[in-house]
Amino acid sequence: MDKSVKIKIIRGDIKERLGKYLSYRHFIRHSYSSELRWNEMAPLVKGLDETWKAVKTDFEVFINKS
Repeated sequence: MDKSVKIKIIRGDIKERLGKYLSYRHFIRHSYSSELRWNEMAPLVKGLDETWKAVKTDFEVFINKS
């Protein structure tokens, strides 16, 4: 019997942060551009660099362990 093993690459806190980007993307895809709200978008835009660095670090750690 073959057992599936879940491999965690991205830490839980980063996964949660990425979920906010996915939620906002879903909102944008199903709305009109005139409905963009900076107060909702600003934290995502301002945190993008930090989020990317965290994701990149998680991938680097995973690659180095393999």
